[in-house]
Amino acid sequence: MSTRARLITIPISHYCEKARWALDFHHFPYDEEAHFPGFHFRATFGVGAKRTVPVLVTQDGVFADSTDILTYVDRAASSSSSRLYPEDAAKRKAVEELEDFFDEKYGPHTRRLAYFHVLPQFRRLSGYMARGTPAYEAPIVSVVGPALVFAMKRSLAIDAAGAQRSRQKIEEAFRRVEERLARGTRYLTGDTFTAADLTFAALSTPLTFPAEAGAPLPKMEELPSAFREDLAAYAKRPAFQYAQRLFREERRSR
Repeated sequence: MSTRARLITIPISHYCEKARWALDFHHFPYDEEAHFPGFHFRATFGVGAKRTVPVLVTQDGVFADSTDILTYVDRAASSSSSRLYPEDAAKRKAVEELEDFFDEKYGPHTRRLAYFHVLPQFRRLSGYMARGTPAYEAPIVSVVGPALVFAMKRSLAIDAAGAQRSRQKIEEAFRRVEERLARGTRYLTGDTFTAADLTFAALSTPLTFPAEAGAPLPKMEELPSAFREDLAAYAKRPAFQYAQRLFREERRSR
């Protein structure tokens, strides 16, 4: 097997950005295999994973969860001076609890709010989804786009009521982040950048659209006006600004 890992992604997925950021952070050699939503099933099933991405295929095995990817890459890193997970057991527990909270209680909601606003403009969004995907996928998506949108709305409960629930969950996560930042530390669990910080920033990309992300994202001016209104309110929040700062200062590209 090649020493370079294979990262199966949907390029604009924020969970894929979480994995991509960790790989880049540790200068871990990999090749990204990007697909449109739905078209990734063949790749993930083909390596023994399930329906979700990211999936990292390595000489040590297949890792089919963003947190599993972070822990594997962090463990494999040659240097212990820049670990994403502290060696101290109590500090590591704090990082893992925050990471799990963001994964389960925050990431699904930033995604749903973004899709609620942008799926009606699926043709424009699909241009970003197409970056780096196999050439044969985009023409098929142009035909099956309406069915794909319907399936995404149904599977992710994307409607006005769902979007409102997601706004509430985003507010809860922002408050939790801001309470920690108010303690005066540079990062969420102290003075060291960890998996908790990386996860929060990565899963904020459907709100912040950072230029530093590892896959092209829409620019703010390209977004629907109603979405920009939501984001304008969030942009005033310290948590939102913190996510932006982490991308500026900590996001290492390949």
